[in-house]
Amino acid sequence: MDVAENVAAGLLLAVLLGLARWVSAWWRWRRNTPRISPDPLESLMGKPLPKPDPVALRGGARQQLNDLLHELHSRANYPSPFAIARVLGVSRTTLHDAMSKPKLPSKDIAVRLALAYGSQIRWGPKADPDDELDRIDRRVSELWETAYRERALPDPEHVRRVVQEVWDDLASGCGPYPPDDPVTEALARSTISVSTSGHFVFVIVDTRDRDDRITLGCAAEGSFCFFPWKADLAAETRFRLAPVRISVFEVNLSEDVGLVIADGFLHPVTGTDPASPPDLA
Repeated sequence: MDVAENVAAGLLLAVLLGLARWVSAWWRWRRNTPRISPDPLESLMGKPLPKPDPVALRGGARQQLNDLLHELHSRANYPSPFAIARVLGVSRTTLHDAMSKPKLPSKDIAVRLALAYGSQIRWGPKADPDDELDRIDRRVSELWETAYRERALPDPEHVRRVVQEVWDDLASGCGPYPPDDPVTEALARSTISVSTSGHFVFVIVDTRDRDDRITLGCAAEGSFCFFPWKADLAAETRFRLAPVRISVFEVNLSEDVGLVIADGFLHPVTGTDPASPPDLA
């Protein structure tokens, strides 16, 4: 009886020792084997998320909105993208793009993401967390709406460059008027300055002399007639800017001649403030 018990005890001990050696070897292998995450965001847990290229953001409200989201993320001690994505019920890619891509995220995502970060911030003893979250909600909403309006506006430098290119083509005879046409010659002797305000484009024509002003403006001794070069300038500019839309295209000569082109029709300028839209009624 004693012999059988000793044999059984020895076998059990051998099994336990073998199992312990196997577990120890597996643990060493597991610990020393590098882990490759299937999700690139896993490496960003507890760390700042990358910011978009500031050149792509072009400043303005979009830049301010992105800076605010990253500030809230920092003040919340960089909560895990996994946890935040689960809270918002969105994919981690959506969260990552809202923080790291220049494209404006949806307003819903921007506000919910900011509030999720805000709920993780340890506010001071004198701060009311509900008031702070309300303030974040209002600020993010304001910045998003401003960024959305800014995104819809044409780039002023691009607009000025296109207007100048169209003007140069008309003045060189590459447009609908031959090089020896009086209008083409008057355009070639004149220069322009271009400014923009929202969707409004203003072109000031500086003519060489009164004869060129008469030719281009056709306003002599109170008469009023129509030369289509202004409509051609506006139409070709709109065509080259597509799909960017320009609401009003205004052309003024350097003295008392001014015409407004809107939807292909000429109207006298009635407003005196060049920064405000002219009355086309």
